[in-house]
Amino acid sequence: MLTLTREAGQLLTDLLDKAEVPDGAAARFMMGAQGLQMGVDKPTEEDQTFQHAGKTVLVLEPELSDALADKSLVVTESEEGPALAITDDESPAQS
Repeated sequence: MLTLTREAGQLLTDLLDKAEVPDGAAARFMMGAQGLQMGVDKPTEEDQTFQHAGKTVLVLEPELSDALADKSLVVTESEEGPALAITDDESPAQS
């Protein structure tokens, strides 16, 4: 299962709050033409969900969840500020 760090959970929470998404919606990773992309969607019964501070902040469809099973979602610093990154490192603390 993908590991969601506390920092990544907080950044997703902040991004969703700033975007004023509809109730029950969360970030969704999906494969697109340029690779992994992020959008906003409501979870389905088949999705794997990730919570932070009592709120669902990320959903993955089963195939993508399997592909990311040994990865971690972390926060890195970029020129534009904090950014999400998927790493092979499983050591960061989980939320």
